[in-house]
Formats: sequence, C-alpha cells, structure tokens
Amino acid sequence: RETDVNFSVPIFNSLQYDQTLIANGAGLNAKFGLIYRAHQALRLSMAIHTPTYYQIDETYTTGMDYDYTIEDQNNFGSASSPEGSFNYSLRTPWRFFAGAGTIFGKSGFLTGEIEYVNYGGNKFLFEGFPTVEAEINQETRDNLSDAIRIRTGAEYAIEDFRLRGGVGLQQAAVEGDKNFYTNFSVGAGIRKRAYYLDVAYRRNGLKTSYTPYLTGDAPQQFVDNDNVRENFVVTLGFRW
Repeated sequence: RETDVNFSVPIFNSLQYDQTLIANGAGLNAKFGLIYRAHQALRLSMAIHTPTYYQIDETYTTGMDYDYTIEDQNNFGSASSPEGSFNYSLRTPWRFFAGAGTIFGKSGFLTGEIEYVNYGGNKFLFEGFPTVEAEINQETRDNLSDAIRIRTGAEYAIEDFRLRGGVGLQQAAVEGDKNFYTNFSVGAGIRKRAYYLDVAYRRNGLKTSYTPYLTGDAPQQFVDNDNVRENFVVTLGFRW
C-alpha cells in the first residue's frame, strides 16, 4: 500500500496492490538412524533423511485499488485478476546428522547435534515447462548453498525439579552469506509420578531480504527484514 499523505504528488492519492497465494500439498520421505552406546554414560548417533518428494497445488489471484484526483474530483477504481492455478513437484535435498550425548548419573544430561544440508540441491519439476524448470533450478543452484546447523541442550535435575537450556546456530543458506544466526531456549519444570508441568521461553532470530515487486523502468526495490520470534510455552501433562 502506498499513500501520498503530504499531497506532494499531483493527481495520485493512494494505491493498494494485493497478492493472494494458497498452496496445498503432500510429501513423502524416509528417515534412518542409529544410536551407539560407546560407554554407560555416552551415546553416539547418526541419521540420514532422504529427500522429501512434494506434490504441490497452488491457486493465486491479484487485485489493485487506486485513488486519484483530476480537476478537484476524486476518482476510485479497482481491478482483479481471474484465479490462476499451477501444479508442480519439489524434491528437497538429503539431510545428514551426527550427535553425541552424555548422562550425569541421575543429575541430568548434555547433548549436541550437527546437521548438514545442501539447499542448492532443491529441484523443481514443472510438467510442460522445461525451459522455466531449467532456469529455476539453475537459479536455485546459483543462489543457495550448503549450510550446517548446530544444536546443543542440557538438563539438570534436582529431585522433582528440572532446569534446562539449549542453543542453536543456523548457518545462512544463501550463497556468499557465511553468517550464523542464533536461537536459544530456557525452561524449568516439575516431574511427578502422576503429572508434569513445564515452562519454557524460546527466541529465534533471522535476517532476510526479498523483492516485493518488479518494474521495467524504476530501480529495483529490496526489503530487508530482521525477524525475531519469541515464544512462551507452558505444558501440563498427566500420566495414568
């Protein structure tokens, strides 16, 4: 939405452009893993996730409302596109995991895991559009790179009371961006024979950039987002 609040542009008052996209789909993959007990208190793990094969159906519409003034007379108009649809397939890349965990008697545990994904391995399949399919997949390989994700977590037990925390590092999957983005969580809980209660706080941060629209004559527009998501989670469970 764009509005001339100071009336600095002759004729133009405001314009709103809407894009609606609805995507529905289903996917299928397989996950394999193993755990090796190297010691009574030490566990080593490995896992592989196969590519996920998605079949996706999309419907989309666009619409525009505008307001302008000519010869002191306000004019309003609107237009919308017919509903479009498109069906395609997506194959995501392989995922590889390795981890380790140790137990401190009955006092708690410490775990760590590393994940590797080559996001440039995503592949789109457009039936009937081989040229567009080749261009999109080449852009994916050129702009997305491999990345690793590191997760660590620990819990400490004091009788029925639990304290826990975790830290994650996510490497940017964009070619040329080697930054790591951090997320963390802290929590506490009570474990009883008949019930349990947990309270947790999670914080995730991510920086992204996108192009809201394309123009033929004007300079290219970019929007930089600095996203922070904070969650407070309360879990109450009963056993019987």
